[in-house]
Amino acid sequence: MKGKYIIAVTLISLSVLCFTACNKVTKNTDLVQNSGYTKNDITANTYFPYSKLKDLTVDKEADNTYIADVVSKIPAILPYIELKNAVLEAKDNAYTLILKYSEDYEKSKDIGLSDNPLYTSPYLFSRATNTAILLMLANDYISSVNIEIDIPKEYPDMEPVTIEFNRSELENESDLFNRAKADENSYNELLKLNDAVYAGKLFYNRIKLGSTEDDLIYRNSDPDRKNSENLSLIYTYGDDKCYTSFFLKRINDSDRPIVTSIVVHPSKEDIGGAEMLYNIGLLPDDGEYLTKTKVKNHLNTPNFSKDNTDYYRISSGLNDYLFFTYDAEGTVKEYGLQRDLKKAENSQ
Repeated sequence: MKGKYIIAVTLISLSVLCFTACNKVTKNTDLVQNSGYTKNDITANTYFPYSKLKDLTVDKEADNTYIADVVSKIPAILPYIELKNAVLEAKDNAYTLILKYSEDYEKSKDIGLSDNPLYTSPYLFSRATNTAILLMLANDYISSVNIEIDIPKEYPDMEPVTIEFNRSELENESDLFNRAKADENSYNELLKLNDAVYAGKLFYNRIKLGSTEDDLIYRNSDPDRKNSENLSLIYTYGDDKCYTSFFLKRINDSDRPIVTSIVVHPSKEDIGGAEMLYNIGLLPDDGEYLTKTKVKNHLNTPNFSKDNTDYYRISSGLNDYLFFTYDAEGTVKEYGLQRDLKKAENSQ
């Protein structure tokens, strides 16, 4: 799902994100009380129950406190940002719902990063997307949802983060969005798609799952080694100690081969290869390998595990995964992206 992401500090430019300075004025940010809404019926397989969608209905004349109470029924975007206020604005018969959050410094510091974890969060954009989707599905008159996050003063020279979602863009991008309100299966699939690590941050030198062979050669030139295995082309860059392999496959006989897997075999000095890890806040300490403990502390419980490998689903598709393979000591010996692991998941 696409949205406009306006952020004060440019880290890594992403094709679907717009990074600019954001200097909005935030008003009426008095803390609102939690609603006490029970989420006991929200299971691991359901982001927000279809039967509860009507509970997110907001009258056009509702006050800010009531709207914020409704929004608080939705699963939290991140554990270290708190909803402060919700404002419904009308202009030319178009309604924009503005959700104002504040980042809690002490909670964000507990993430253990030297920089503000908000900017490299693996889940911020995808979970913000689900928040916007739920509110638009429940309220047909809402044309856009803006999420604004104030940054604590302990992170100097940082301006607020704003993520903007437009109904027409969501409708044009996905048939699932158009069907979700009337069809529970489409609803669950749409929310599950975004209940994942944000795929827009997962690439290696701009190559991601679904990139073409031409894209790969253009970005990385000819590979150091090229071979084939199980109907896949394998382009490998690097030496035996530190390398990255791209697996390309034709999904249909007439299709050009696309990247279906990226496997990174890192070294402690592989700064360039760690781009993918940096983008999601998992860059290992200098001179060290990434560990299983650090991965799980940051990404939480994997969707499934097999053969000393943990798989975390990413938002580009229901069968797209970020994976980490560990040695006996819990050190990450390989990581990367994988498409089409449905059979492997079902075998668990």
